Amino acid sequence: MKVIRLTLLSLLLVSLLLALTGCAAQTDKLAAADAVRQQNLSGLPYHPLVYHLDLSILAYQLYGQTLVWPFDPYYEELDNGDRTKFMEKVREWAKKQGAEQSGRADVLNAYHGPGMLGGFKNNQHHDPIVYQYGRLHPWSPTITQTGGLWTEYLTSKEITGQIRDVYMSLCKTGGLENAEGIEYCEAGGLRKNAVAIEHVVSKDPPRVGRTRRASGL
Repeated sequence: MKVIRLTLLSLLLVSLLLALTGCAAQTDKLAAADAVRQQNLSGLPYHPLVYHLDLSILAYQLYGQTLVWPFDPYYEELDNGDRTKFMEKVREWAKKQGAEQSGRADVLNAYHGPGMLGGFKNNQHHDPIVYQYGRLHPWSPTITQTGGLWTEYLTSKEITGQIRDVYMSLCKTGGLENAEGIEYCEAGGLRKNAVAIEHVVSKDPPRVGRTRRASGL
């Protein structure tokens, strides 16, 4: 009987210690959270560390939107032999497509990626990943599947809500001969060695709901 009492007492002491440890841990968490709230946010909507991590998510979100085949952009679902054959077919398509879209004014909705699509010399050591920059829309989520993992990117509205217009920088077909003396001009009037800024999309204005006027008898 004495042994049972000692065992029960030990269990009670252990339970009390665990409870006190839990309370201490909870107190530490509350203190840490309060310390974060007291920090200077430097004008940011929330903690700078999390904010800059969310900017990284935005970068992946925008990149994923430009992928033509977001469900398998890097052809990883194919084994090595089939992947190589498939990429060769993409390169053949890119060669024909590049000739067809050469000189098109609507460069945003043209296909990009392999050099042949933009009039550049193709690099056979690069995988032919295909992009379309007119798909950029930071206010919409992005879903991609890479390496068998589906990922949804959805940046906080505290960030995307501040974006009004989206632009894409463009380089004249044929590339830049050197990094010096680059001319900046409006899209549509590109010259040799020129970079332009093309407007992609603007945020839709908020919808104003109709108000109904109540009428009484």
